[in-house]
Amino acid sequence: MNDNTTCTNAKVESKTLCVCPNTSVHPSVIHRGKIVVKIPVVLSECFIQIDTEACIELEHPALEIKRIKKDVILTQAKLIPFASNYNKYCQRFEGGKLFLKGYIRKNIEYATVECTNRTDGSCCCEGGKVVAGDIKHTTAYVKFHCVTDIDYICGVKPVVKYREPTKQIEIFRNCQYNCFGKCTPEYIGSDFCQYNSQETIGYTEGFDIELEDIDITEIDLEKHYCVREATEEAGLSYYPGTFNKLVEKLALNIKLKVLQEQQVKIYSHGSWLPKATEEENETEEENKTEDI
Repeated sequence: MNDNTTCTNAKVESKTLCVCPNTSVHPSVIHRGKIVVKIPVVLSECFIQIDTEACIELEHPALEIKRIKKDVILTQAKLIPFASNYNKYCQRFEGGKLFLKGYIRKNIEYATVECTNRTDGSCCCEGGKVVAGDIKHTTAYVKFHCVTDIDYICGVKPVVKYREPTKQIEIFRNCQYNCFGKCTPEYIGSDFCQYNSQETIGYTEGFDIELEDIDITEIDLEKHYCVREATEEAGLSYYPGTFNKLVEKLALNIKLKVLQEQQVKIYSHGSWLPKATEEENETEEENKTEDI
């Protein structure tokens, strides 16, 4: 290593931040009475198991896997609120169907073989005692797509509003004249010159999915080891025991909640917060005055 080599592009800037003071403020709440709030309500909480198989091909022949980092991403979570499945806990038909779609993002770090050190000091890719190589990585996206039946918590169900059929209002008329003049012939009945209707449209709050826990259990079922001829034809170095393809079995367990914003009545029987002292009130008034 050359000690005279210096890094001219490195630059570090730092500074110390001052402390900003703060003052606690007594919250203003409704202490007594009946109030209606709109909050997320948990409709269902469940475990979902998704089994999948993945075949992952590595860009370079690998000697061993060093680390695998996994993340689960949901790209679709749609609920059909009423699917009439039997809820064994509530002893009635109440539940829905949840459609899930997503992928497991796997970042695989593995060791490659660049050369081996022989006893004569030469470097080649055969029969060495010391193996050297780089750490490579491959990112794979293992997709999954499934549907599952969910049961609602007893006493809770989604609030769904519908579009009502159009109601037509008929106007009675003893017709002597039509829309363009005198009726020919005269009639008694509905007025064809007017069209009156009533239509009601109900809007339903959407359903949200909240992930709680994710557990991924996997096993390397099979490794496709490199063959000398195929590896050399691809222009890669061959070393016995290296592989370039993995076949894995995965068991994905997802714990999630299904929520919907609903109006809930809350009964407040008393104050759970201590009343603000005179000093706190004076401090709050002073802060308001300073802000003005």
